[in-house]
Amino acid sequence: MIEILVIVPYQELEEAYHKAITRIKIKEVNFTTTYLFGTGTKAIEAVKKYDIVVVRGMTSFAISKLYPDLHKVEISITSSDILDALLEVREKFGNKKVALIVSNSSICSPAVINKLTGMEIELFTIYDEETLENKVDNLQELGFEVFVGGLTLKKICANNGYNYVQIKTGVTAIDQSIRDALVAAHILDRERTRSDLLKALADSAQNGLFVVNNYKTIIAANQVSENFFKVPSLIGKDATQFYPDSLLNITLNNGSDLEIVQTLYGQTMLVIQNRFIGNGESRGVIVSLQKVSDIYATEKKIRSKLATKGLVAKCHFSDIVAEQFVMRQLIAKALRYAQVDSNVLVTGETGTGKELIVQSMHNASLRANGPFVAVNCAALSEQLLESELFGYTEGAFTGASKGGKVGLFELAHKGTIFLDEIGEMPIQVQAKLLRVLQEKEVRRV
Repeated sequence: MIEILVIVPYQELEEAYHKAITRIKIKEVNFTTTYLFGTGTKAIEAVKKYDIVVVRGMTSFAISKLYPDLHKVEISITSSDILDALLEVREKFGNKKVALIVSNSSICSPAVINKLTGMEIELFTIYDEETLENKVDNLQELGFEVFVGGLTLKKICANNGYNYVQIKTGVTAIDQSIRDALVAAHILDRERTRSDLLKALADSAQNGLFVVNNYKTIIAANQVSENFFKVPSLIGKDATQFYPDSLLNITLNNGSDLEIVQTLYGQTMLVIQNRFIGNGESRGVIVSLQKVSDIYATEKKIRSKLATKGLVAKCHFSDIVAEQFVMRQLIAKALRYAQVDSNVLVTGETGTGKELIVQSMHNASLRANGPFVAVNCAALSEQLLESELFGYTEGAFTGASKGGKVGLFELAHKGTIFLDEIGEMPIQVQAKLLRVLQEKEVRRV
């Protein structure tokens, strides 16, 4: 709900606005009218709880000065309103020298008004009450006989006995201000919806996110980042109080994106910094923080889900029936090897149950919760075997999948990979496999 406050300086105008507002049937907008005359701080403090304020004259400038970020709609003075007031001057006082005093100079020129009314008129734009009071006394001494303007001017003229005519807000200005307020309400509602959506998206992220402007002030942050830094709100605070200035300078001063592992507040974090671009210009830096332990935990969940898709060892040592002593001795040895986090070579004739032993060792090991990946090395060509084992990057060869492909070694991470018929593997691939076994690192094709 968008709350709109209409501030009126006299009762007749309040009634006119109330009549116009009753015709509006928009559920998302609520209009409230109130009488307020004057520019004192206490008098206008109540406006801060509203989303949009519709106001005229010097009160408008006083509100802008006190609450510069408040959405404000000006009740304009129309040429018709001014002409009505000047015709009243001629009827009451005749052809006199007139001082037309307003707080908004965007009206028709005095020359045009002089021509239309046949009177000597000068236009003065004044924004505050103190300046107005001094100006009126000065103008009276200069020979101005009638003053035309708002209610603040009326009070000054009444105290000094000067001739005065009020500029009243007409129907055209009332309707226009209401239309402007509804447009402002629509824009504000759209901005809030977008802001709430972005906030919800940011808060749903598992990593901490915050945005720092070029002055190193935090202008946006999600709940995760505020929880990490243990503050209720990061917005508006100096980023260097919580985050290394040296890291910010890499992106803010050098224009370089950043991705490093950094220890922050005693925790190992993956830190990613990207430039924040607005209207084609660098406006700051977007910082992403994620605990490395959380990354490992997420990776473990993914591996577990892969296991449910068939990457699982089904056989256990208890499933193997062993009558002979040699076989029982073999199982005991395999059970001991299963406790060692190392490479194991299993040899035997075709059909003797090598994979049953390997699956059982996997299920008896500390890697039992990880995936079990089996591949028949003899069934694949050299080129296909290499890409299947090690994976490949996008564009590695003609027909390569967009985004590349995860290899079987990566798929078996934190689990077991069983290379069946490894002796049939081409020598070139065996050399690359040896490096993987030694370095425990995989490089995609």
